[in-house]
Amino acid sequence: MTRTWLVVVGAAGYAGVTGILVWQAQRAQPLFGPDTRTLTAVALLAGAVLVSAPAVVWARTARQVMEETFQ
Repeated sequence: MTRTWLVVVGAAGYAGVTGILVWQAQRAQPLFGPDTRTLTAVALLAGAVLVSAPAVVWARTARQVMEETFQ
């Protein structure tokens, strides 16, 4: 189950990057010269992915500890 959730987190991150690139292109922003709004969106997406992936792993670890404790 953990692997599935990690794939979901990765897919959401990939979709987010794609969405940000499309949004950047629609606003005619250069790819290698993004504005502040684009950089903020990238930072928020990176933060969300970097928090979500360890949270998935932590949830599995916590679930295993709870199962071992109460058996």
